[in-house]
Amino acid sequence: MNSNILEKTLELIGVSELATKLYIYLLENSKQSITDIAKHFNIHRNYIYVALEELERFDLASYEKKYAKNIVLEAPDKVLSLLEIKKNSYEAGYKDFMEVLPNYLQNFYSDSKNQTIRVYKGKIDFIAFFHKIYTKPNQETLFLGNNDLFIDVFSRSIFDSFLKRRVENKTKSRILTTRPAIYLEKNKHKDQEEYREFRYLPKDYDFAGSFQIIGNTFISYNPLIPNAVVIEDGVAAQMYRNLFEFIWVKSSSSQQI
Repeated sequence: MNSNILEKTLELIGVSELATKLYIYLLENSKQSITDIAKHFNIHRNYIYVALEELERFDLASYEKKYAKNIVLEAPDKVLSLLEIKKNSYEAGYKDFMEVLPNYLQNFYSDSKNQTIRVYKGKIDFIAFFHKIYTKPNQETLFLGNNDLFIDVFSRSIFDSFLKRRVENKTKSRILTTRPAIYLEKNKHKDQEEYREFRYLPKDYDFAGSFQIIGNTFISYNPLIPNAVVIEDGVAAQMYRNLFEFIWVKSSSSQQI
């Protein structure tokens, strides 16, 4: 008798290790007393009673409590019936779960159930949004792009209002910028008090646009139109954050001109 296959089958349908071994033992050794069984397994009788109760729950055995010798074991084809029930249950569960899995994945990979994508054309609405994202204190904003052009698109007073709001909320800023970064070089003595650190992108990196990341928000900005695409999505933000961190390590510090 190949007891290994039967043992694996019983475990598949959820029978514990001891109850499994007890069922197989009783198949091969009928008319055993609880005392004899306990001696065979070298364990206390109480554990045998617990295993028998488990076999009863699976309808694999029955016995009279007062006459422990009278253990009635169900034939192995009962195991097949239980396996069929388990198989059908798994198939139904698999089908049901596959139907709801996309919803669970969407919730899992989104840090916000109010995931949004917005396009801002022109400066007015974007300025209002930009003030809004600095309302949460102790964050960090990451900027990659042409910092001088980004500043030039807004009036200096508007940019200064951005800066003031950021500093008030102690929002740190790390900037990866194209050269020459005139504003940043001119104000580098204020970097510490304005919670700012910047590095230069490699010389071949020269473009007009930029992107920013703050919290779960990713912002792609084209100052030549101007317009901005704002994606509030934790996955997108994390992807670009990882990209930023990779380039940050590869870029030269502002001290290395």
